[in-house]
Amino acid sequence: MRGQLAEVREQWHREGTLFEVGTLQDTPWRIAVSSLPDGPMNAAVLAERATALFAPEALLSVGVARSLRDDIAARDVVVATRIYAHQGGREDMHNFRARPRVWEATHRLE
Repeated sequence: MRGQLAEVREQWHREGTLFEVGTLQDTPWRIAVSSLPDGPMNAAVLAERATALFAPEALLSVGVARSLRDDIAARDVVVATRIYAHQGGREDMHNFRARPRVWEATHRLE
């Protein structure tokens, strides 16, 4: 993504996160890019910082994962229509009971 941006400048969040901000070539869209270590908590912190700093219309989290389906090939782009909380359940003495919290994508985003 970084390679597609024009007029790139650095912008720092007050807690030390570096964002590179530029315009997507041939569009009016302003894009902020950052990277982070693996893990859902790191992604949550980065998302909060990006939201506080830029008030974006959309927030994308891009990563690499292996598909469980044969019809999705390497380099395919998959867009989620819902997000599940990573701590979606409750454990008791006998087992874990899944209770996933779900956020649906807006119609506009889809």
